[in-house]
Amino acid sequence: DDGSSTEFSYIDSGKLVIFSHNYGSNRCGEGVNAMWIAEALSHAGYNVLTFDYSGSGKSAGSGYMLGAREKNELAQVIDFAHNNDTIDCSEGITLFGWGYGAASALMAGADKQCVVAVISDSSYDDLDSYLSEHGDIWSSLPSWCNGLFKDLCSLLAGDTDLFEDSPLQAVRRSEGRHFLFIHSSSDNIIPQSCGQALSSAAAENNESDIWIAQGAEHLEAYIEQGENYISRVLDFLDDVYAPASVQTAQE
Repeated sequence: DDGSSTEFSYIDSGKLVIFSHNYGSNRCGEGVNAMWIAEALSHAGYNVLTFDYSGSGKSAGSGYMLGAREKNELAQVIDFAHNNDTIDCSEGITLFGWGYGAASALMAGADKQCVVAVISDSSYDDLDSYLSEHGDIWSSLPSWCNGLFKDLCSLLAGDTDLFEDSPLQAVRRSEGRHFLFIHSSSDNIIPQSCGQALSSAAAENNESDIWIAQGAEHLEAYIEQGENYISRVLDFLDDVYAPASVQTAQE
């Protein structure tokens, strides 16, 4: 220590971003370096809230329901933040999700008026069709077994209906929100066509933009293009929280 000090000023803000982590990850966003993203957002004047889904990180429970159960848990987190006097989200809430966590964010955000925007990094569009076409990616079985794998997933989900809702249905029933869809051009897990379908559907009644990160693989857009990724996210959020945009979204 040379005796010098760095001063960090607290930015009083009513803008809240809630992170929604992927399958196999946790509130720290392991695998996508989400804490670096959180740091950039906080320095830009955004409050950031993270949490663990059931069975992930330090949360009790087991299993991850590919977004179907997680959307309900995220809805509870949104209500907690919105009704908590110690959390300032007076200018609206943005949900920021990755992979299956992005799907959860799209579905949960559609039915919450306090949610003004959703950033979706690599979400599927419809789980039923996705597993029917790409289930072999997860099962390591031949593609002709995709139907059996989908039925097995549904059976293991128990009382949770994996296919009751979908991100595609959610963005279509959303109105007056802002969406940023991020996808990687070389994504061999969830194809970029999913992001393109979601963006087109969201544009029917909302502000929707999509960025395809060239050359990146699944969920590696930030890892491959860190500064560009942050710049695009902050530019999007600046537009979302412009006074006129927030007022329109909350009406």
